Amino acid sequence: MNYQLIPKELRPIAEKVEAQQRISEGDALTLYGANDLNALGIIANVVRERKKRQLRDLHPQSIHQLLKHLHLILPVLRVCRQETRRARIRIRN
Repeated sequence: MNYQLIPKELRPIAEKVEAQQRISEGDALTLYGANDLNALGIIANVVRERKKRQLRDLHPQSIHQLLKHLHLILPVLRVCRQETRRARIRIRN
């Protein structure tokens, strides 16, 4: 991260974000009140790239298991949605 583009009051927060530490409520309020959109974008991009990297690094077997469970759950959700619609129609009539 290029700290030269980040104002001095936001640098400790940027260092926390880069070190994957939680920010405090005070830090969040400081970010909320910041007017430097470039600095906020740089800090947010670090988090976005980390999440993107984590998603890309998922093991293919994990993805297969997730899809398998979704394949089993989706028909159940469709039936639940249909039953909910039928119940709403019965209540209206």
